[in-house]
Amino acid sequence: MAPQNRPPQFGKRSEPVQVVIAKGTQVHSFSIKPWYATALTLFVAVFTLSYLAATSYLVFRDDLITFVDSRSDRMRHDYEDRIAYLRSQIDKMTSRSLVDQETLETKLEIMLRQQEELATRHEAIGAVLDLARDTGIAVPLTTRAPMEKPDTISLRIDASELRGDSASPDALHRKPVGDDGQPQASLVWPDVDFQTTSDTVNRMTWETSIALDAVREVAEKRSRIISSALESVGLRIANPASVGLGGPFIPAGETEADSFMQRAHQTRQALQHYRTLVVAVTRFPLGTPIEGAVVSSNFGRRLDPFLKRPAMHSGIDYKAAIGTPVKATAGGRVVSAGRKGGYGKMVELVHANGFTTRFAHLSQILVEKGDEIPKGAVIGQVGSTGRSTGPHLHYEVRIEKRAVNPLPFVRAGRKLTKVAAR
Repeated sequence: MAPQNRPPQFGKRSEPVQVVIAKGTQVHSFSIKPWYATALTLFVAVFTLSYLAATSYLVFRDDLITFVDSRSDRMRHDYEDRIAYLRSQIDKMTSRSLVDQETLETKLEIMLRQQEELATRHEAIGAVLDLARDTGIAVPLTTRAPMEKPDTISLRIDASELRGDSASPDALHRKPVGDDGQPQASLVWPDVDFQTTSDTVNRMTWETSIALDAVREVAEKRSRIISSALESVGLRIANPASVGLGGPFIPAGETEADSFMQRAHQTRQALQHYRTLVVAVTRFPLGTPIEGAVVSSNFGRRLDPFLKRPAMHSGIDYKAAIGTPVKATAGGRVVSAGRKGGYGKMVELVHANGFTTRFAHLSQILVEKGDEIPKGAVIGQVGSTGRSTGPHLHYEVRIEKRAVNPLPFVRAGRKLTKVAAR
C-alpha cells in the first residue's frame, strides 16, 4: 500500500519514505531515509559524470596527446631559438671585447713606447739646452707637455658577476663573458683620446726637431763666422766632428727615434764646437783696446816722428785723450807693468798659444805683474809717456815674441763682436 501524501505541518519532522513492494501475496516494505536518498543521488550523478569523462577521454585521447605534443614542441623550439640567439649575442660581445682589448693593449703599448722615447729625448734635449744656454743661443722650444699617464690600471668585476646572477641583455652588452661562461674583468682606463694624445706627441716631436735644427744652424753659422775670423789671422780650431770617416755603404732603415737622436747629436756637436771657438776667442788678442778710437799710425815702415827717417813701426797707434781707459784684448797674465825705455809706461800680457800684447805710452797703470787679467778688463789709461809726440796708445801683437800686424786681429774682433750681439 502506497504511502499517502500528507501536507507538512509546522513543527513536525517529515517521516521517512515508506516503500512497499507487493507481489502476489508477498508484500515487502522498507523505509528510505532522506540522507540515503541524497547520497544515492550524488553517487549516481558522480558515476554518470565519470563514465561520460572516461568515454570522452577514450574517444578524444589521440587528439589531446597530439595537441599537447605539438605545443611542447613549439615551446621547446622557441626556447632553443632564444638560447641560440643569446649565445650568438654572447659570442659577438666576447669577440668585440677581445678586439677592444687588443686595440687598447696596442694603443697602450704605443703610448708607453712614446713615453720612453720622450724620456730619452728629454735627456738629450736637456744636454743641448745646457750647451745652448752656456753659449748664449736662444732656444725656440715649445712648452707643451704630454698628458700624464695614470699611475695604475685597475681591474673591476661586479659582485653580481662573481655570483653568476642573471643579467639583462643590456647588462650582457656592458659585461663581456668569456668562453667559460664567466664574466670577464674589464679594463678601467681614464677618458683618454688616444688619437689626440698621439697627435700632440707627434706635433711636439716635430716642433722639437725644428727647434734643434734651428739651434744647430745658428751654432754652425756662428762657428763659421768665428772660424773665418780666426783664419783671417792665421788661426785654426779643429772641429772634433770633422774626423776621418769611411767604410762600405750599407743601406739601413731609419726610424723616427733614430732620426731625432741623430739630430740631437749633431746639434750637441755643433754647440760644443761653437763653445770651443767662443772659449778660444777669449784667449786670442782679438778686438780693439779702445772702443771707437781712430788708428793714427799703421803697422810697418813709416817715417820716424823724431828722426824723420824710415823706420819699422811694430804696432799701431790709437789717437785718444789722456785718461781714456785701455782694455785687454784677451785674457792673460801680466808679465810686465812699468816703464820700459821708449815705450814709457807699458803693460805686457802673455796669452795662450805664444801670443803677447803690449800697451805703451800709458799715463796710469792699473795692474801689477803676475795678475791674471780677463778679456775686456781695464789695465791702464792713455797717456804720452816715453818716446811720444802726444797722447795716444801704442798697441802691439806678438807671436812667439815676433811683432805682427794687429789690424787683422782688430778686424776679426769686430766680426766676433757682431756675432756676440746676435
